[in-house]
Amino acid sequence: MADLTQQNIRPKKGQAAFLPNQPIIHNCVVDPTATDPLLIGDVVTFASTTLTDLTVVAKAESTDVPCGVVVYNSIKSAFIANDRVSIFPVNSFVYLPAGAANLTNGAQVLINSDGEVEAASSSNIAVGILWTQPAAIGDMVAVQIAPAVVA
Repeated sequence: MADLTQQNIRPKKGQAAFLPNQPIIHNCVVDPTATDPLLIGDVVTFASTTLTDLTVVAKAESTDVPCGVVVYNSIKSAFIANDRVSIFPVNSFVYLPAGAANLTNGAQVLINSDGEVEAASSSNIAVGILWTQPAAIGDMVAVQIAPAVVA
């Protein structure tokens, strides 16, 4: 049941952190060749497909350079091929779930296959910098999405 009084407000994956008026890129389209949907909070990269006047994005792998994060949407949680999608671009602050409890502020982080934040390794491209520490796995942490940060 929904908490209509919002007495227990907690951040959600893909919501803006710290700065509520961050820029949002609205002219993005999910890669027409994508087989898996993009989910809220997924890190995206530029797709190789091009469409006139649109930015085509695809889910970023651990070796891809990020261009943003899928913005929280209270109506739609998954976006399939050719769907319009909004993203927070690089340098934005976004809430994402922690995949480990031992993360420290300032750490370079990546997003694991479960969509959780964990420490970046030398074989992966970090997607950002951690700004808040989790107390437990699954806690929402603030991450600043960074362009091409190599761990």
